[in-house]
Amino acid sequence: PPEAHNPLMRAEENAMLPLLPSLQGKTVVDLACGSGRYGRLALERGAAYVIGVDDSPAMIAAGLRAGVQLRFLEASMAQVPLQSDIADVVVCAVAIGHIPDIEPVICEISRLLRPGGTALVSDFHPKLFAAGAKRTFTGHDGDTYAVEHHAHPLKQVKAVANAASLDVVDVWEPRLWVNQSWRPAVVIYRLKRRGDGV
Repeated sequence: PPEAHNPLMRAEENAMLPLLPSLQGKTVVDLACGSGRYGRLALERGAAYVIGVDDSPAMIAAGLRAGVQLRFLEASMAQVPLQSDIADVVVCAVAIGHIPDIEPVICEISRLLRPGGTALVSDFHPKLFAAGAKRTFTGHDGDTYAVEHHAHPLKQVKAVANAASLDVVDVWEPRLWVNQSWRPAVVIYRLKRRGDGV
C-alpha cells in the first residue's frame, strides 16, 4: 500500500519527512515509487507536478487502485525517459538496495535534478544487512519472501554521488530496537545538485 506499513518504513518516513524541502509549487520525481507513497505525500505538501517512476506494473496498479493521483511512468530507475533538469526534488526511498550497481541510478538522479535541486535517497542500512537482517514481506498466500538486496556502504554512495555532481549535504541513520539493542535501520542521504537553483 502507498503508506509506511512496517516498522522499518515508519522509521524511514519519520526521518525523511522533516528533511524534505518546501514542495509548494515544485516538480517532484518519486523514483522507484512503488505504489506512490512519497508521490502522494508530495501532492499533500503542495507539489505542483509529481511523477512516480517504477518498473513494476503491479506496484503502479496498486497505487492506482489506492487512488494515488500522481502521474505514473513504468521505467527503470537507472534509465528514466524524462528530460534532464526536470525536477526540483527527487525522492528515492528504500530502493537502491534492489540493484547491484548504484552508479546509473545516482547519475539519473543528478540528470533529472535542476541545478541546486535536492534529492533524498534512503535505503536499508548496510550494517543491519551485515548483521543478518533481511528485507521480507508476506505474500497473499501467507508465505514469507525475502527481497533481493545489495548492501551499498556509505563511503561508496558518497563517492558515486560526488562523481555525479551531487554534494552530500547530510547523512542520517535512524535506529530501531533490534535483537535487544538499538541498531541503525535505515540510511538517508540528502543530496544537492551542484549549480544555482532551488
